Amino acid sequence: MTSISFESNSGTTTLQGVTRIEFGKRKARVFYEGAENPFECTFHALTSSYFGTKRASKLRKPKDPNRPKRPKNAYMLYCIDVREKVKQELNTTKVSDVQKRLGELWKELSTSDKQPYVDKSKSLSDEYQEAMKTYTPTTIEEEVVLIKIR
Repeated sequence: MTSISFESNSGTTTLQGVTRIEFGKRKARVFYEGAENPFECTFHALTSSYFGTKRASKLRKPKDPNRPKRPKNAYMLYCIDVREKVKQELNTTKVSDVQKRLGELWKELSTSDKQPYVDKSKSLSDEYQEAMKTYTPTTIEEEVVLIKIR
């Protein structure tokens, strides 16, 4: 029989006869022999005790590749348009210098100069909202990540 012990706020918990572990969005479900319902605990409590704290922070549920990407805001759209000009102006490729100058230029722009970027951002946001209405996330059964029990 396989057993898992881990620390939680209520003390040490030991589960005997573990068959598999499923990781959902925020909780982990531990299935073990002789129980109708799985034991639920937080993902971090289970993984940190099972793998150690250093490894627990690296384990994550895989991202859904079908989920629509979030839209860019007006500032980011402006940066995409002006970045090459600023690089040539500063004659440098250091990201920190370029980004600092882009921020200064954005602050100096008038609201009428910012308006095309704001409009484009608004349209991208509307497209994203429509895509999210039609998007159906994968169910818990499809996104289950099984780990091998030692």
